Amino acid sequence: MAICGCGCGGTIPDYYRGRARQFMHGHNTRGRNLRTARQRRPLLERMLEKIEPEPMSGCWIWTGARQVRGYGVVGSGGKYGVVRAHVAAYRLLRGAIPSGLVLDHTCRLTACVNPDHLEAVTQGENIRRARAFKS
Repeated sequence: MAICGCGCGGTIPDYYRGRARQFMHGHNTRGRNLRTARQRRPLLERMLEKIEPEPMSGCWIWTGARQVRGYGVVGSGGKYGVVRAHVAAYRLLRGAIPSGLVLDHTCRLTACVNPDHLEAVTQGENIRRARAFKS
C-alpha cells in the first residue's frame, strides 16, 4: 500500500490494472486536491469588481463577460455554472424572482445590473415593452 500523493493521508494499492498509482480516485483533479482546494470568494464580492456606475443614467454597467446579446454572465458556482449577471444582482440585493416572472430592464440596456432598473414582469409584458421601445 502507498500513501496518496495529494497529502490527504489516504492509502492506495501500489498497482491498479497493472499501472502504478500516485493518487486516490478524484484526488488529482486539475492538479489539486479537492479537499484542500481554495474556496471561491463570495459572489457579491466578485460581482462588485465588474460593475462600473454610469452617472448620467444611473445604470450599473457590467464590465465582465457577456453573452452575444449583451447580457452579462457570472460564475455562480451552483448547479448550472453561470447565471446572467442582472439576475444574480437582483437575487442578491432584492431577493428571489417570483415564480412565473422574468426580469425586464426598464432602462432597456442589457448590460445594466442595477436592481432599481429591473422589474419582475411576465414574459408577455417583457416582449410588449421591448417591441414598443424598438418602434
